[in-house]
Amino acid sequence: MTPPDRRGARALQITIGVAVSALLVWLAFRHTDFAALWSHVRSVDVLPLRLAITLATIPFPLRVPRWQLLLRAADGAAPPARPLWQAIAIGFA
Repeated sequence: MTPPDRRGARALQITIGVAVSALLVWLAFRHTDFAALWSHVRSVDVLPLRLAITLATIPFPLRVPRWQLLLRAADGAAPPARPLWQAIAIGFA
């Protein structure tokens, strides 16, 4: 017996995924007035937005040492900070 053709199945999965995504994006934005949207985006006050982003991300680096402590290996070695930062950010996303 020969193994099944997985390339064809994978291509079908990707095609269906792209089609569903395109349909959902179209459904989400079909009644959107993009000129009005762009006008609102251009009128946003950037300072409060930056402040909100900064305040929302301050806890991330404060959580890294806690996770390094909790996830220590049997020999006491702490995991690297970058993957922990990424996991925390993804978890909150």
